Amino acid sequence: MEQFTIIDDPEQVIIDFSRSHVWDHSAVTAISKVILKYRQMDKHVVITGLNEESKRLVDRIGISAPSSH
Repeated sequence: MEQFTIIDDPEQVIIDFSRSHVWDHSAVTAISKVILKYRQMDKHVVITGLNEESKRLVDRIGISAPSSH
């Protein structure tokens, strides 16, 4: 959460995971919390760049946001 300036960010935010890997349930939960905070500010979030393994994990656990993976 510390990495995001939700109030100052634009109305549409793209979070690019192309240089990252989602390792476990706690990572998916953290992503969901960030998305929820943006939604509370009426902002739209797009998740992009997930590698195949990360996509499978996110799809299996579920995330509360639209995703473009």
